Amino acid sequence: MPGEGIEKLSASSPELTWNEPPAVMRKVHKMLASGGIFVTGTACIGGMWRVLALILPIGRRLGLLPMVKFFTAAELEASFQAADFEIEHRCQPAKDKAVFIVARRRR
Repeated sequence: MPGEGIEKLSASSPELTWNEPPAVMRKVHKMLASGGIFVTGTACIGGMWRVLALILPIGRRLGLLPMVKFFTAAELEASFQAADFEIEHRCQPAKDKAVFIVARRRR
């Protein structure tokens, strides 16, 4: 029914800067209407970009960079599923590229 929540929500790489991705994913789930869609494109830097794990904390401590989470595409998909989303479409042009996910809130 209209008015019970957001029908569609789109975000670009939000999971990278969430302090607690599972908690925020649950909040997004609650914001959406039953059957609502969450679309995200996220650079999953948990694999090939691990070298950044050495550099980014220094920039964060100096106040130059935000907190950044490291995870793989599989870990991102698991976080959607743990928050009771059904992944309807997934596209990752190459292993070192962003993964695009269209997920639907389960009813």
